[in-house]
Amino acid sequence: MNRLYFKIIVFFATTSLFSLVHAEVLFERGSTWKYLKGSRSSVDWLTTDFDNLDWPNGDAPFRYGDGKGGTLMKDMPRRYSTVSLCRNFEIQDVSQYSVLELLVNYDDGFIVWINGERVVVENAPSNSLSQLASNSHESGQFEKFEIGKLDSILQNGKNIISIQAFNLSLSSSDFLIDAELVGIINDNEPPILTSLTPQPGRMQKLNSVTLQFSEPVRNINLRDLRLNGKLPKSFEGKNHSWTFNFSDADFGDFVLSWGEDQEIADFGRPPNKFLPESNELARYKVVDDLAPELIDIFPRPEAIVRELKRIRLYFNEPVLGFDKSDILINGQEPNQVIGFADGPWDVEFKKIKRGPVAITWSSKTDIVDQAANPNSFPSRDWSYTVNPDHWPGVIVINEFMASNQSNIRDEDDQAVDWIELKNIGRNPFNLSGWSITDDKARPGKWVFPDIKIEPNSFLVVFASGKNRRIVGEPLHTNFKLGISGGYIGVFSPELPRKIIHKVLPKYPEQRSNISYGLSETDQWLYFIKPTPGAINGTGSFKRILNKPKFSQQRGFFVEPFDLILSTKEDQVEIRFTTDYSLPTSTNGQLYSKPIPINDTTIIRAGAFRRGSWSSKVSTHTFVLDDSKAVSSLPVFSLVTDKKNLWGETGILEIDPRNTNKRGIAWERPVSSELFFQDDSDGFQVESGFRLQGGDFIRGRHTPYKPVPWSKYSFRLYFRGKYGESRLNYPLFPDLPIDEFEHVVLRAGMNDSINPFICDELCRRLFRDLGHASSRGVLVNLLLNGKTQAYYNPTERIDINFMRSRHGGGSEWDLIAQFGEVREGDDTEWNRFKNLTMNRDLTIPTNFKNACELIDLDNFIDYIILCIYVDMDDWPYNNWRAGRERRGGAKWRFYLWDAERSFGTDGKQMLGRQRRVVTSNNLTQGALASRADIARIFQSFSANSDFRL
Repeated sequence: MNRLYFKIIVFFATTSLFSLVHAEVLFERGSTWKYLKGSRSSVDWLTTDFDNLDWPNGDAPFRYGDGKGGTLMKDMPRRYSTVSLCRNFEIQDVSQYSVLELLVNYDDGFIVWINGERVVVENAPSNSLSQLASNSHESGQFEKFEIGKLDSILQNGKNIISIQAFNLSLSSSDFLIDAELVGIINDNEPPILTSLTPQPGRMQKLNSVTLQFSEPVRNINLRDLRLNGKLPKSFEGKNHSWTFNFSDADFGDFVLSWGEDQEIADFGRPPNKFLPESNELARYKVVDDLAPELIDIFPRPEAIVRELKRIRLYFNEPVLGFDKSDILINGQEPNQVIGFADGPWDVEFKKIKRGPVAITWSSKTDIVDQAANPNSFPSRDWSYTVNPDHWPGVIVINEFMASNQSNIRDEDDQAVDWIELKNIGRNPFNLSGWSITDDKARPGKWVFPDIKIEPNSFLVVFASGKNRRIVGEPLHTNFKLGISGGYIGVFSPELPRKIIHKVLPKYPEQRSNISYGLSETDQWLYFIKPTPGAINGTGSFKRILNKPKFSQQRGFFVEPFDLILSTKEDQVEIRFTTDYSLPTSTNGQLYSKPIPINDTTIIRAGAFRRGSWSSKVSTHTFVLDDSKAVSSLPVFSLVTDKKNLWGETGILEIDPRNTNKRGIAWERPVSSELFFQDDSDGFQVESGFRLQGGDFIRGRHTPYKPVPWSKYSFRLYFRGKYGESRLNYPLFPDLPIDEFEHVVLRAGMNDSINPFICDELCRRLFRDLGHASSRGVLVNLLLNGKTQAYYNPTERIDINFMRSRHGGGSEWDLIAQFGEVREGDDTEWNRFKNLTMNRDLTIPTNFKNACELIDLDNFIDYIILCIYVDMDDWPYNNWRAGRERRGGAKWRFYLWDAERSFGTDGKQMLGRQRRVVTSNNLTQGALASRADIARIFQSFSANSDFRL
């Protein structure tokens, strides 16, 4: 009879296959077998001892057309379709094994018996009269089949394994069979924790802990550890050793504890669960006994500058007590000192036009850090030389590429944008303190480290957004370049910085794999053959073609039609694609006649001509005869090359697990279209997109599973690199804003089988209470033409959102769940928490000080709404708080991710959940917890004025 087994396809090396379990190889791949060609046997070969079976011997693999080595079955094609194999293996003690693992490399099917019992069947004939495999299967890797119930299959001593292998047909081009059998030894010992780093006790900093187990473990999860109740921000490791990374801990007492739902286990069969001795793992005391110090001074000490009227200082930690009496400029106090926390601190004084300048400190400086026992600042002196005739150097931007697809690659083997600088002077030049920027309003956006350029030599800097400044390694700016045009400028290391060189007032539209640089006559030209790190080449021109014209615009269609592509320019080729890739001069079909559109189709087209730049690509999605469910809502169509979704660098790929990757390095280009059933004006824009969502869902996304695991949330970034730097469209009709740098396409992980309105409704309710709230609409999403169901395009809560609602500048702090810093830093957030959570707010002075840091009406309404809608997975999770980085600014809270509001009865995520809708109120449930928001509320609630 058939034995219970399951199949896992694995890719592995022989030496590492069983490194994580105790195992014994009972026979190896490539072993010797008795074998019979065809199906006619005169004996009961399933139970006959290998030594007594009168068949020839042969080494595996048994094959033709595939593989190498082994026994070649030259006469198999067109003569027979099956081969029978048999061999013995020895077992001393059956009870020592928990399961067997049978590893098989095969083409096309097989049946396996052990001691006459059938244990594994794969692509076997559909009936007993056939000798052909039921399905095709290609060999190439060994696949693992687990065999259980060993006490009814095996016996101590000699055992017999028999395999009958099948080909798909007599005329098949190949056949192969090989096998290996491994016994997995019983392991009843659970893993134990053997070491913890750092050890419990007193320390100056705590931002990570490393766990060392007695054996390799699995099922490690972000929620397995908590530091004072907060989850780690990330973790990494393998086998025995795992490291959990936390946000830098404040000073004080900390308890490291296990998560309640941790499922750490070893690789035993069955796995043995890790059982901690207690919920509490360790206690730490983080103390600040280090003095503050200067980490950045601008201009650089000992520099020669053309003028000097201001110095900018940065400390390694927030400081107090710094005023103009603490620092002396040539022995005189400055006019003023402006700054806060760790910086910037600007020291301003009367302009010094020439001569030496000594920067010294008062012997009675009161600068200290914010430790419980403040540490004094140990001052150090430095100097400058002011010479208005000094020329800081002859550095020019010589060449750059704003859309590198396959030119030079960085150390991560990625093709990223780059900028080439050239020293046209006669002497070596040190760029320390110099800056380069893509924003003329921020001349110091990216500052060079201590690096030299030799005379008449080049320096290539990657404009990748990765922000790397380590001397001796490739340099990366913290910005990317825009393909539709933009600004690049190099500035001197002075305050204020002076422009040294720039690419025209603004560089023009760019193209992929084409550079823009200076010719021998100092003209800016496009170069077909980029030469990063070398003299600019030849083959340059200026002409850019217009996009082809489409006879029909994107949208819904009832009847098939012929699409006509055209251009008014002479001698132009139009190329188009239907496989979502970008057409190029060598990719795509050459347009020669109308294109029949008979089904939902995506056309991407561009114009090309020798001696001219190709046009931008135009993308149109045509939806034909789709269901009313799709056409009942506007359609948001995302189109991108398949390699951007799947494979080693695809953002949806789960092998390797790319769905948990974040940041600009995991942003991919995409065409975004919006269109309506009534032909209302929509848009098409090129943008970048990334995955959106928390670590929980990112680590579990699987494309072939049901929602929510297969339904991905996305985030769109509108940058000059792709096209327009903003989406200029009234996406949210009742919002007086029509420019967006980011849009979130929410999939509704916790609301995927409901009407999909919970989160949007809650955010609108918060807006109705008079507070800033992100706005959204509902659409049906297409990804490369495939319907992904309804989505909720939403404003992202970021700097642009807060500025659009509150005004202000470009410097903000934005904090998310678990204290995660999204913008700015958490210095003021920690100060706010300290003045609320750790103070008695029944004392009027304390209450007044706390109220100066928070918009209290906003906080009260936020709490009331969250209780009213019965917010779940809150307040430790799913929230945002922000403030502008200026004196007197107050913290405001923003509603975010309210999918699990209004109860969760009927939602099936990890199992059917039933929650009493009234479980949250002001005195029990979420607000009685130790989450930050709950503790802030508890502190304020102690004050009678707040309760009123």
